[in-house]
Amino acid sequence: LYGSLGSHILGLHRKAAALERILMSLKPRAIFSAGDREDDAITGAVSLKLGIPSMIVSHGSHTPPKDQVERIEWGEHRVQLIGAPYRFIAVQSPLAEEFLKTFPSVGKPVRTGPLMWGAAIDRQKRDYWRSKFFKNRSVKHVFMHVGSPKAFHVPRFHIYETSDECLASTADLVRAVRELDNAGLVLRFRGSEEMGVSSAASLIRPGDPVVISTDEPFLEVMAMADLLISFSSTAIEEALQNDIPVLLYGCGGRYLHVHTDNVLPSAHCKPAAVYAVRKAGDLAPALRQIQEMLDRGLDRSHFELYRFAPNQCVPIGSLWADSPKS
Repeated sequence: LYGSLGSHILGLHRKAAALERILMSLKPRAIFSAGDREDDAITGAVSLKLGIPSMIVSHGSHTPPKDQVERIEWGEHRVQLIGAPYRFIAVQSPLAEEFLKTFPSVGKPVRTGPLMWGAAIDRQKRDYWRSKFFKNRSVKHVFMHVGSPKAFHVPRFHIYETSDECLASTADLVRAVRELDNAGLVLRFRGSEEMGVSSAASLIRPGDPVVISTDEPFLEVMAMADLLISFSSTAIEEALQNDIPVLLYGCGGRYLHVHTDNVLPSAHCKPAAVYAVRKAGDLAPALRQIQEMLDRGLDRSHFELYRFAPNQCVPIGSLWADSPKS
Protein backbone atom coordinates (compact mmCIF):
# COMPACT_ATOMS: atom_id res chain seq x y z
CA LEU A 1 0.00 0.00 0.00
CA TYR A 2 2.78 2.42 0.92
CA GLY A 3 4.55 1.71 -2.34
CA SER A 4 1.43 2.35 -4.37
CA LEU A 5 0.69 5.57 -2.48
CA GLY A 6 4.27 6.74 -2.80
CA SER A 7 4.25 6.08 -6.54
CA HIS A 8 0.99 8.00 -6.90
CA ILE A 9 2.31 11.02 -4.99
CA LEU A 10 5.51 10.99 -7.04
CA GLY A 11 3.41 10.89 -10.20
CA LEU A 12 1.45 13.95 -9.04
CA HIS A 13 4.68 15.89 -8.47
CA ARG A 14 5.85 14.97 -11.97
CA LYS A 15 2.57 16.13 -13.49
CA ALA A 16 2.74 19.39 -11.56
CA ALA A 17 6.30 20.04 -12.71
CA ALA A 18 5.41 19.32 -16.33
CA LEU A 19 2.33 21.55 -16.18
CA GLU A 20 4.35 24.37 -14.61
CA ARG A 21 6.80 24.28 -17.51
CA ILE A 22 3.92 24.33 -20.01
CA LEU A 23 2.19 27.29 -18.36
CA MET A 24 5.44 29.24 -18.06
CA SER A 25 5.89 28.78 -21.79
CA LEU A 26 2.29 29.56 -22.81
CA LYS A 27 1.83 32.45 -20.37
CA PRO A 28 -1.99 32.32 -20.43
CA ARG A 29 -3.85 35.40 -19.32
CA ALA A 30 -6.29 33.31 -17.27
CA ILE A 31 -7.19 29.70 -16.55
CA PHE A 32 -10.66 28.18 -16.16
CA SER A 33 -11.62 24.80 -14.77
CA ALA A 34 -14.98 23.01 -14.83
CA GLY A 35 -14.27 20.50 -12.08
CA ASP A 36 -12.07 19.38 -9.24
CA ARG A 37 -10.54 16.14 -10.40
CA GLU A 38 -6.85 15.39 -10.10
CA ASP A 39 -5.72 17.43 -13.12
CA ASP A 40 -7.97 20.36 -12.15
CA ALA A 41 -6.53 20.49 -8.64
CA ILE A 42 -2.96 20.44 -9.96
CA THR A 43 -3.76 23.19 -12.45
CA GLY A 44 -5.27 25.37 -9.73
CA ALA A 45 -2.27 24.95 -7.42
CA VAL A 46 0.24 25.67 -10.18
CA SER A 47 -1.69 28.74 -11.39
CA LEU A 48 -1.61 30.19 -7.88
CA LYS A 49 2.13 29.54 -7.63
CA LEU A 50 2.76 31.30 -10.94
CA GLY A 51 0.37 34.17 -10.21
CA ILE A 52 -1.90 33.36 -13.16
CA PRO A 53 -5.52 34.45 -12.58
CA SER A 54 -7.73 31.38 -12.39
CA MET A 55 -11.41 30.55 -11.89
CA ILE A 56 -13.24 27.32 -11.14
CA VAL A 57 -16.74 27.01 -12.63
CA SER A 58 -18.97 24.18 -11.49
CA HIS A 59 -20.77 22.22 -14.20
CA GLY A 60 -23.39 21.26 -11.59
CA SER A 61 -25.73 23.36 -9.51
CA HIS A 62 -25.34 23.61 -5.74
CA THR A 63 -28.10 24.29 -3.25
CA PRO A 64 -27.77 25.03 0.48
CA PRO A 65 -28.19 21.99 2.76
CA LYS A 66 -31.25 21.94 4.99
CA ASP A 67 -30.17 19.24 7.46
CA GLN A 68 -27.16 17.22 8.57
CA VAL A 69 -27.59 14.45 6.00
CA GLU A 70 -27.65 16.97 3.15
CA ARG A 71 -24.67 18.74 4.70
CA ILE A 72 -22.65 15.51 4.59
CA GLU A 73 -23.50 14.61 1.00
CA TRP A 74 -23.25 18.14 -0.38
CA GLY A 75 -19.93 18.53 1.40
CA GLU A 76 -18.59 15.50 -0.45
CA HIS A 77 -20.07 16.86 -3.67
CA ARG A 78 -18.29 20.19 -3.12
CA VAL A 79 -14.91 18.49 -2.82
CA GLN A 80 -15.30 16.95 -6.26
CA LEU A 81 -16.64 19.99 -8.10
CA ILE A 82 -15.51 23.28 -6.55
CA GLY A 83 -12.91 22.48 -3.90
CA ALA A 84 -9.73 23.01 -5.94
CA PRO A 85 -7.41 25.94 -5.10
CA TYR A 86 -8.33 28.57 -7.71
CA ARG A 87 -8.14 32.32 -7.17
CA PHE A 88 -11.81 32.84 -8.00
CA ILE A 89 -14.93 30.68 -7.89
CA ALA A 90 -17.82 31.46 -10.20
CA VAL A 91 -21.09 31.93 -8.32
CA GLN A 92 -23.71 31.22 -10.95
CA SER A 93 -26.90 31.65 -8.94
CA PRO A 94 -28.21 32.86 -5.56
CA LEU A 95 -28.62 29.21 -4.52
CA ALA A 96 -24.90 28.65 -5.10
CA GLU A 97 -24.15 31.77 -3.07
CA GLU A 98 -26.13 30.38 -0.14
CA PHE A 99 -24.36 27.04 -0.58
CA LEU A 100 -20.97 28.74 -0.17
CA LYS A 101 -22.03 30.20 3.16
CA THR A 102 -22.09 26.64 4.48
CA PHE A 103 -19.08 25.46 2.47
CA PRO A 104 -16.62 28.36 2.04
CA SER A 105 -14.47 28.12 -1.06
CA VAL A 106 -10.70 28.35 -1.37
CA GLY A 107 -11.02 31.10 -3.96
CA LYS A 108 -12.86 34.40 -3.83
CA PRO A 109 -16.56 34.00 -4.78
CA VAL A 110 -17.57 36.14 -7.75
CA ARG A 111 -21.14 36.61 -8.95
CA THR A 112 -21.00 35.68 -12.61
CA GLY A 113 -24.46 34.34 -13.41
CA PRO A 114 -24.71 31.11 -15.42
CA LEU A 115 -21.53 30.13 -17.28
CA MET A 116 -21.63 26.33 -17.55
CA TRP A 117 -25.41 25.90 -17.57
CA GLY A 118 -28.55 28.02 -17.67
CA ALA A 119 -28.05 29.55 -21.12
CA ALA A 120 -31.04 31.37 -22.59
CA ILE A 121 -33.29 29.04 -24.55
CA ASP A 122 -34.50 29.70 -28.08
CA ARG A 123 -38.28 30.08 -27.85
CA GLN A 124 -38.57 30.24 -31.63
CA LYS A 125 -38.10 26.47 -31.83
CA ARG A 126 -40.94 25.80 -29.42
CA ASP A 127 -43.52 25.07 -32.11
CA TYR A 128 -41.12 22.93 -34.12
CA TRP A 129 -40.42 20.51 -31.28
CA ARG A 130 -44.05 20.43 -30.19
CA SER A 131 -45.13 19.39 -33.64
CA LYS A 132 -42.32 16.85 -33.85
CA PHE A 133 -43.12 15.14 -30.55
CA PHE A 134 -46.91 15.53 -30.52
CA LYS A 135 -47.86 15.65 -34.19
CA ASN A 136 -50.90 13.42 -33.71
CA ARG A 137 -52.26 15.09 -30.59
CA SER A 138 -53.47 18.54 -29.59
CA VAL A 139 -51.34 19.46 -26.59
CA LYS A 140 -51.81 22.68 -24.65
CA HIS A 141 -49.31 22.09 -21.84
CA VAL A 142 -46.01 20.24 -22.19
CA PHE A 143 -44.33 18.78 -19.12
CA MET A 144 -40.71 17.67 -19.25
CA HIS A 145 -39.16 15.20 -16.83
CA VAL A 146 -35.40 15.19 -16.28
CA GLY A 147 -33.75 12.65 -14.02
CA SER A 148 -30.16 12.32 -12.80
CA PRO A 149 -30.08 8.77 -11.43
CA LYS A 150 -26.86 7.60 -9.85
CA ALA A 151 -25.42 4.10 -9.62
CA PHE A 152 -25.77 2.21 -6.36
CA HIS A 153 -22.09 2.63 -5.50
CA VAL A 154 -22.25 6.45 -5.56
CA PRO A 155 -21.90 7.76 -1.97
CA ARG A 156 -24.67 10.34 -2.36
CA PHE A 157 -27.80 8.24 -2.03
CA HIS A 158 -29.91 10.91 -0.31
CA ILE A 159 -29.70 13.94 -2.59
CA TYR A 160 -29.84 11.84 -5.78
CA GLU A 161 -32.06 9.05 -7.06
CA THR A 162 -30.96 5.52 -7.77
CA SER A 163 -31.90 4.12 -11.18
CA ASP A 164 -34.77 2.16 -9.64
CA GLU A 165 -36.10 5.22 -7.83
CA CYS A 166 -35.93 7.33 -10.98
CA LEU A 167 -37.77 4.66 -12.95
CA ALA A 168 -40.49 4.41 -10.29
CA SER A 169 -40.96 8.21 -10.24
CA THR A 170 -41.15 8.29 -14.02
CA ALA A 171 -43.83 5.59 -14.02
CA ASP A 172 -45.85 7.58 -11.44
CA LEU A 173 -45.61 10.66 -13.61
CA VAL A 174 -46.66 8.82 -16.78
CA ARG A 175 -49.79 7.51 -15.05
CA ALA A 176 -50.64 10.97 -13.72
CA VAL A 177 -50.24 12.75 -17.07
CA ARG A 178 -52.47 10.21 -18.76
CA GLU A 179 -55.25 11.32 -16.42
CA LEU A 180 -54.99 14.91 -17.66
CA ASP A 181 -56.53 16.69 -20.63
CA ASN A 182 -54.46 18.52 -23.24
CA ALA A 183 -51.13 17.61 -21.61
CA GLY A 184 -48.02 16.00 -23.10
CA LEU A 185 -45.01 14.57 -21.32
CA VAL A 186 -41.43 14.48 -22.59
CA LEU A 187 -39.10 12.14 -20.71
CA ARG A 188 -35.50 13.26 -21.07
CA PHE A 189 -33.50 10.10 -20.61
CA ARG A 190 -29.83 9.23 -20.57
CA GLY A 191 -28.99 5.55 -20.64
CA SER A 192 -26.53 4.05 -18.18
CA GLU A 193 -24.96 0.71 -17.42
CA GLU A 194 -27.71 0.02 -14.91
CA MET A 195 -30.60 1.15 -17.10
CA GLY A 196 -30.48 1.41 -20.88
CA VAL A 197 -32.93 3.41 -22.98
CA SER A 198 -34.60 0.35 -24.50
CA SER A 199 -34.97 -1.33 -21.09
CA ALA A 200 -36.52 1.78 -19.56
CA ALA A 201 -38.87 2.19 -22.52
CA SER A 202 -40.08 -1.40 -22.18
CA LEU A 203 -41.01 -0.72 -18.55
CA ILE A 204 -42.41 2.81 -18.96
CA ARG A 205 -44.19 2.02 -22.25
CA PRO A 206 -44.26 5.50 -23.75
CA GLY A 207 -46.98 6.37 -26.21
CA ASP A 208 -49.55 9.09 -26.72
CA PRO A 209 -49.19 11.49 -24.89
CA VAL A 210 -45.77 10.40 -23.53
CA VAL A 211 -42.53 10.50 -25.54
CA ILE A 212 -38.88 9.82 -24.75
CA SER A 213 -36.14 12.26 -25.81
CA THR A 214 -32.54 11.05 -25.86
CA ASP A 215 -30.46 12.71 -28.58
CA GLU A 216 -32.25 15.98 -29.32
CA PRO A 217 -30.53 19.20 -28.12
CA PHE A 218 -31.51 19.59 -24.48
CA LEU A 219 -32.06 23.36 -24.45
CA GLU A 220 -34.14 23.20 -27.63
CA VAL A 221 -36.39 20.54 -26.16
CA MET A 222 -36.69 22.42 -22.87
CA ALA A 223 -37.80 25.49 -24.81
CA MET A 224 -41.18 23.87 -25.44
CA ALA A 225 -41.76 22.90 -21.81
CA ASP A 226 -44.31 24.70 -19.63
CA LEU A 227 -43.15 22.81 -16.54
CA LEU A 228 -39.98 20.91 -15.68
CA ILE A 229 -40.26 17.95 -13.31
CA SER A 230 -37.22 16.55 -11.51
CA PHE A 231 -35.92 15.25 -8.18
CA SER A 232 -32.37 16.59 -8.22
CA SER A 233 -30.66 17.95 -11.32
CA THR A 234 -28.86 20.98 -12.71
CA ALA A 235 -31.80 21.16 -15.14
CA ILE A 236 -33.85 22.58 -12.25
CA GLU A 237 -31.80 25.76 -12.16
CA GLU A 238 -31.60 25.84 -15.96
CA ALA A 239 -35.38 25.97 -16.05
CA LEU A 240 -35.60 28.65 -13.37
CA GLN A 241 -33.10 30.81 -15.26
CA ASN A 242 -35.50 30.64 -18.23
CA ASP A 243 -38.80 31.38 -16.44
CA ILE A 244 -39.92 27.75 -16.55
CA PRO A 245 -41.59 26.61 -13.30
CA VAL A 246 -40.38 23.43 -11.63
CA LEU A 247 -42.13 20.57 -9.88
CA LEU A 248 -39.98 18.55 -7.47
CA TYR A 249 -41.03 14.91 -7.27
CA GLY A 250 -39.47 11.59 -6.36
CA CYS A 251 -38.35 9.27 -3.55
CA GLY A 252 -41.28 10.14 -1.32
CA GLY A 253 -40.08 13.71 -1.02
CA ARG A 254 -37.16 12.81 1.25
CA TYR A 255 -35.12 15.61 -0.33
CA LEU A 256 -36.11 18.94 -1.88
CA HIS A 257 -33.47 20.37 -4.19
CA VAL A 258 -35.03 23.80 -3.65
CA HIS A 259 -36.94 24.69 -0.50
CA THR A 260 -40.66 24.98 -1.23
CA ASP A 261 -44.08 23.88 0.01
CA ASN A 262 -45.90 20.72 -1.04
CA VAL A 263 -48.92 20.93 -3.33
CA LEU A 264 -51.83 19.15 -1.66
CA PRO A 265 -55.15 18.21 -3.30
CA SER A 266 -57.03 19.64 -0.31
CA ALA A 267 -55.43 23.08 -0.53
CA HIS A 268 -55.31 25.58 -3.37
CA CYS A 269 -51.65 26.29 -4.21
CA LYS A 270 -50.37 29.78 -4.88
CA PRO A 271 -48.46 30.86 -7.99
CA ALA A 272 -44.76 30.03 -7.57
CA ALA A 273 -41.62 29.16 -9.49
CA VAL A 274 -41.10 25.88 -7.61
CA TYR A 275 -43.66 23.31 -6.44
CA ALA A 276 -43.29 19.94 -4.72
CA VAL A 277 -45.35 16.75 -4.50
CA ARG A 278 -44.55 13.88 -2.13
CA LYS A 279 -47.14 11.23 -2.97
CA ALA A 280 -47.90 9.58 -6.31
CA GLY A 281 -51.63 9.94 -5.67
CA ASP A 282 -51.24 13.72 -5.38
CA LEU A 283 -49.49 14.12 -8.74
CA ALA A 284 -52.49 14.37 -11.07
CA PRO A 285 -54.42 16.84 -8.83
CA ALA A 286 -51.29 18.95 -8.40
CA LEU A 287 -50.62 19.01 -12.13
CA ARG A 288 -54.21 20.15 -12.75
CA GLN A 289 -53.71 23.04 -10.33
CA ILE A 290 -50.45 23.96 -12.05
CA GLN A 291 -52.20 23.82 -15.44
CA GLU A 292 -54.72 26.35 -14.17
CA MET A 293 -51.93 28.66 -13.04
CA LEU A 294 -50.15 28.27 -16.37
CA ASP A 295 -53.35 29.38 -18.10
CA ARG A 296 -53.47 32.48 -15.92
CA GLY A 297 -49.75 33.13 -16.46
CA LEU A 298 -46.85 33.33 -14.02
CA ASP A 299 -45.23 36.68 -13.36
CA ARG A 300 -41.47 36.82 -13.91
CA SER A 301 -41.06 38.14 -10.39
CA HIS A 302 -41.56 34.61 -9.08
CA PHE A 303 -38.21 33.63 -10.63
CA GLU A 304 -36.14 36.58 -9.39
CA LEU A 305 -35.23 34.75 -6.19
CA TYR A 306 -33.24 32.19 -8.20
CA ARG A 307 -31.09 34.38 -10.43
CA PHE A 308 -28.90 37.44 -10.30
CA ALA A 309 -29.89 40.66 -12.00
CA PRO A 310 -27.41 41.77 -14.69
CA ASN A 311 -26.18 44.67 -12.52
CA GLN A 312 -25.33 42.19 -9.73
CA CYS A 313 -22.83 40.26 -11.86
CA VAL A 314 -19.15 41.06 -12.30
CA PRO A 315 -17.64 41.09 -15.82
CA ILE A 316 -15.10 38.28 -15.76
CA GLY A 317 -12.53 40.16 -17.82
CA SER A 318 -12.34 42.87 -15.17
CA LEU A 319 -10.96 40.36 -12.66
CA TRP A 320 -7.64 40.17 -14.46
CA ALA A 321 -7.63 43.38 -16.45
CA ASP A 322 -4.20 44.23 -15.11
CA SER A 323 -2.61 40.82 -15.72
CA PRO A 324 -0.02 40.48 -18.51
CA LYS A 325 -1.44 39.50 -21.89
CA SER A 326 -0.33 36.23 -23.44
